[in-house]
Amino acid sequence: MKPSAELFDLIKSLSKSEKGYFRKYCSIHGPAEQSNYVRMFDAIDKQPVYDEKSLVKKFGKSNLAVHWHVYKNYLHRMILRSLNRYYEDKYINSQVMELLQHVEILFDKALYAQCAKTLAKAKKIATRYEKFYLLTEIFAWEIRLVARQPNSPEQETEMARLFLEKKATIARMKNSDDYLLDHHRVFFVQRKWSAAEHEIAHDIELCQEILTPGKYGSVTFTSSFLARFTFYITLMRYYMIRNRYDIAYRYQKELLNLFLAEPHMIEEHATAYYSIVFNNNFAKHFIEEYGDESEKVFMGYRRLLRNLPRVINSTHFQVLIFMVDIEYGLLRLEDKKDWNKATQIAAQFEDGLRRFKTKLTMERAMIPVYLLAVMLFRAKKYREALHWLNKIIHVDAEQYISVRAAARMLFLLVHYELKNYELLDSLIRSTRRALERKEMLTGPKQLVLQYLKKLALCFDKAGRQILLEALHKELTEMTTDKETYRQLEHFDYFEWLDAKMARTREKETALQKNR
Repeated sequence: MKPSAELFDLIKSLSKSEKGYFRKYCSIHGPAEQSNYVRMFDAIDKQPVYDEKSLVKKFGKSNLAVHWHVYKNYLHRMILRSLNRYYEDKYINSQVMELLQHVEILFDKALYAQCAKTLAKAKKIATRYEKFYLLTEIFAWEIRLVARQPNSPEQETEMARLFLEKKATIARMKNSDDYLLDHHRVFFVQRKWSAAEHEIAHDIELCQEILTPGKYGSVTFTSSFLARFTFYITLMRYYMIRNRYDIAYRYQKELLNLFLAEPHMIEEHATAYYSIVFNNNFAKHFIEEYGDESEKVFMGYRRLLRNLPRVINSTHFQVLIFMVDIEYGLLRLEDKKDWNKATQIAAQFEDGLRRFKTKLTMERAMIPVYLLAVMLFRAKKYREALHWLNKIIHVDAEQYISVRAAARMLFLLVHYELKNYELLDSLIRSTRRALERKEMLTGPKQLVLQYLKKLALCFDKAGRQILLEALHKELTEMTTDKETYRQLEHFDYFEWLDAKMARTREKETALQKNR
């Protein structure tokens, strides 16, 4: 069995300050233990790739080498414990749970006044951040403290009040969970991102069954920040599935306003904040709405996330922020139609993929990778576009099916522009099979494949011009209705055809002048 690299991955994920704190934390276990754990930690940290055999061999017949797996498991736990101490003041859950541990200790020592005081602190934090499940435990302690008081009318009144408050909190938690379940169901539908006609109709019907007027007729049906957030983001995703990105943008602005009204929630729900503001659809419409001012405002929203203590030392958020820079940069180039600068973003992107090798999957990077390939194609950097398309066309994932289908189609256009005509025939056949398997071979795509095959076999310039014009005409006629036009999403074939036909006409005009 291959040795587990979990400890290696954990050590490699640590920042410089986290590693320094771990060494200090280790010192409390005594010189001998500290020496072994720190030696093991440092030896693993120095390896570029995990090689357990060489590590065990390095320590010879020492106690560390003989009991390697015992030390390895304990070191993993020690690192997590040190991180728990390092971040204890940064995570709301940790703060409340630590206070609850203090409550238990104080209660056991019969220091009930101190216990109640500590409990009040925990309740204030949990209420502010809507930690409903922790509030239920806090209520249990409050009820326990009231039960210890001497019998009195005040005791009965307080007990009744606590149970009513607990009941209301549980109702708010249920309300929030109901909306959260709806969101996950709609999210799973959206993540497929399918463009097959029967799939679209089925997905919309499924979402409409979820989004009942009794729950989604008004935001007033929600009873907490999290429920309101989930209400808006579920509707946002629904309208994205409907291809109504303009309406989705409206809900994204509602979500942003929700966070700006309660900024303390940004750190606690940083991933959610990221998913709204640093989203292709939001950035695209935001740039359209605010023009040149958009960058200044957008970067302000970005700083709200980047400057958070929890985010600074988080690899997870560093990856997210890196993706923000890439995606926003691509959209700015798209807005300015400055595609030649795509090579600069490509270099930045390549560097990030190397740095975050194990943290950034190609599934997560698929959409920006595809957008970059499209821009390189527009800039006539065909070989660079091919390099990026190769990263995603063979990714076998259920999400973003239509993006991968569009990437396969663009892959063919790149080879056509590179004049790889002999290779194109076999590529068209394999693309057709791949699209059929995923039920993505729609009418417009079939038409493009048919004409690409003809174009690859046509070596006459006038003949190519006729074929390009015929494809443009048939594609226009085929995509008159909105739903069929949607099947060409992710790439503007008309823009490509117009450019090709214009270049052909320019060449013909130049030849005639030379004659």
